Amino acid sequence: MGADGQSFADFVPWLDPTSAMTAPPRTAEGDFINEKDRAWVDSKATSQPTATFTENLRVTGAYQRVPKKTHVCATNGPLPANADAVRSDPSWTVYEVACGHDVEIDAPEKLAEILEASI
Repeated sequence: MGADGQSFADFVPWLDPTSAMTAPPRTAEGDFINEKDRAWVDSKATSQPTATFTENLRVTGAYQRVPKKTHVCATNGPLPANADAVRSDPSWTVYEVACGHDVEIDAPEKLAEILEASI
């Protein structure tokens, strides 16, 4: 998770902060269970203003006061380090879903089940 004053650009060395727009990342083989989904995602992706990646976060810690938090990880690839970081915190529930990067595309029913259970 990002800390106060950090931006997404702090985590992605490939970003050119001097560019006005950033091209969408292309998906790779194996990112989705169904290759048709990969083509669909690529067709929807658009460039976006680079400032959305370079704007510094304002993190006050208020989210820590939320009593029940959920982290959903796709297991087709390396698990994010932040999942391990929150796994030992009893206010977080970490779910692992056997699918590609975009859980909402590969396993929408499972994601809906997790979110409904998290309310």
